[in-house]
Amino acid sequence: MTLHLVGSDNNFGRTKEMDAEYADRNAADLAWLSESFDFAKRSENRAIVIITRANPGFQNSWPEARFRRYMLNSPIKLPETKTKTAYDDFIRVLESEMLRFPRPVLLVHGDSHIFRIDKPLLSSNTGRIIENFTRVETFGTPDVHWVRVIADLNDPNIFTFRPEIVEKNVVNHMAK
Repeated sequence: MTLHLVGSDNNFGRTKEMDAEYADRNAADLAWLSESFDFAKRSENRAIVIITRANPGFQNSWPEARFRRYMLNSPIKLPETKTKTAYDDFIRVLESEMLRFPRPVLLVHGDSHIFRIDKPLLSSNTGRIIENFTRVETFGTPDVHWVRVIADLNDPNIFTFRPEIVEKNVVNHMAK
């Protein structure tokens, strides 16, 4: 499935017109997300792939200890009070659907320009990762490469990943 989640806080908080656009689009995205999970369950699909543009900021919902561990104990800290983001509803509905779908789910997005493969979705009840959920964030400028995703229905995890480096796009980050 594809969802129309955009960067910069999902187009929310800039103008009244943009907020109205966000509200309509977000309601449609959440309905589509739930309908797609329902379809996958009814069809007994082996996995789901969700593709969108925006990084929904899973770390905004993490407890401080998880955030610090993920950030490798950097001095960066979560804000004292958590602020609502325009992705909170998406993460809430995604968690709810994930808990009822015991098969692999892959979220592919761009936005932050940091290649990563991780398991960033936590249960709001237990604080533990939801093991059957995987996120792939694609490469982004200045590191313009791609990720090969292999789906093998004979593999219980379904998905494997291989970063593909485009030699002519390799950037010397030390050059001035």
